[in-house]
Amino acid sequence: MESFNPTYYLFFLFFVMFNIHNLFFIGGTYMPSLIIGIFFIFSAFILFNMNSMTYRLCIQKEIDEEKQDGVYRTINICITILLLSAYVKISYI
Repeated sequence: MESFNPTYYLFFLFFVMFNIHNLFFIGGTYMPSLIIGIFFIFSAFILFNMNSMTYRLCIQKEIDEEKQDGVYRTINICITILLLSAYVKISYI
């Protein structure tokens, strides 16, 4: 039996985050506090999943302890930039 691959959930969550404004467009106005709250919940979930997948990558590829810090830093910075740009798109566009 194959192990569970969380990548499919990540793609689904990114799709939902980029289209979440359609879910809360009520009567011509947005509900911004609800959108922001849900966005931060998804962001925390995504960062947690990315760090757990990074941990599994480091274990599977047997990456040295010195290089693991750089791998975590690079992935976390890239995901943070992606999440910030998604937040700007949802909030201001």
